[in-house]
Amino acid sequence: MVDCVNRILKLDNKSLADKLYGLSCLLRFLSYVSAGTNGKIRIKGSQQNDYVKQAIQYISQHLETVSVDQLARVTNINRSYLSDLFKRELDLTPSEYLRNFRITKARHLLESSNVSIDQVAGQCGYELTNTFTRLFKRAYGISPRKYRQQSQRIKE
Repeated sequence: MVDCVNRILKLDNKSLADKLYGLSCLLRFLSYVSAGTNGKIRIKGSQQNDYVKQAIQYISQHLETVSVDQLARVTNINRSYLSDLFKRELDLTPSEYLRNFRITKARHLLESSNVSIDQVAGQCGYELTNTFTRLFKRAYGISPRKYRQQSQRIKE
């Protein structure tokens, strides 16, 4: 299941092929959910996996202020070793994982709340709304404001 999510997050969704591939990953993910299994998640050595789990948990609890340097300090390991572990376990660097997590969280906030774009940016760890808007547009192809408008039209 983790592999499915990571593959979807890595797509730029600009081409039809990317969109179709993303849908196939989503269907595979949903098949794991419906079957009640967690798919084929690679489990490496428990010590390494624990470092990655600890870092991911810290990200989810401190999204507004977390940095890769903080993750290394919290897990009490070297930053480059942490990057190696992330790459091995998730096929992403810690900074890629953090960026994807922030953008995904922002998308969910835009869909499910009425807080301002500035507040969404802040809650997802972006000090500058312009930076957030640029990264969101790069990830989803439209601005956060337009994304919210489209998601609200779909709900109606």
